[in-house]
Amino acid sequence: MSNENGTGNPSLIVYETKSGIVCHIEVINIATLRAIKNRAQEVYPYPDKADYPVTLQGSFISEELKKAAEIEAADSNPEYQKACRAVDLERDTFENGAILEIAVRFVRQHNPGETALYYTADELVNHFAGKLLKLRKFADLPEDDYEAVVWHCVFNGNRLIPHRESGALTSTDWDFAYVKQLAIQQIPLSHSEVMAGIRYFQYPVPGKST
Repeated sequence: MSNENGTGNPSLIVYETKSGIVCHIEVINIATLRAIKNRAQEVYPYPDKADYPVTLQGSFISEELKKAAEIEAADSNPEYQKACRAVDLERDTFENGAILEIAVRFVRQHNPGETALYYTADELVNHFAGKLLKLRKFADLPEDDYEAVVWHCVFNGNRLIPHRESGALTSTDWDFAYVKQLAIQQIPLSHSEVMAGIRYFQYPVPGKST
């Protein structure tokens, strides 16, 4: 496929998930990504340090200065750290949802030289209806069927590698994490791929070259 925008920059990235659903990914620029992160921080602020003071020993010029120092020391409070980690998860969920909605479309049909047809939310849910029904019997899934299908049926692959010490298989990545890296161009492109304006990826399977 030729470069759609004529600028020498990749205008479309194609990624096939382990579930078999093909994604068309549009690149998100740094300014947009930064704006998404800023919005996530506004929507999900860190807790007030004043609620997690740390008792400090020693002499202070005044009780007011001591109180201020104890509040500032909240960063070392394990409970404050735990609360911040919970907020970070909320921010990541917000960011992932934004990238999915802005940059990713799920391909229903795409023949060379023809305009791609994309799944609607209802079509994608219907496509995975049987699997979704089974998952709901045993798993605590989002109430929204489309959300449940996207995060638990479409993006259902994990990349596993042996732990370098124990040898046990460890999950290192997830289908969507790879899609996210592609959307924000954390996967470097070769010169020929940039000039072609498109790059094709498949879910990485150990021992299989793509």
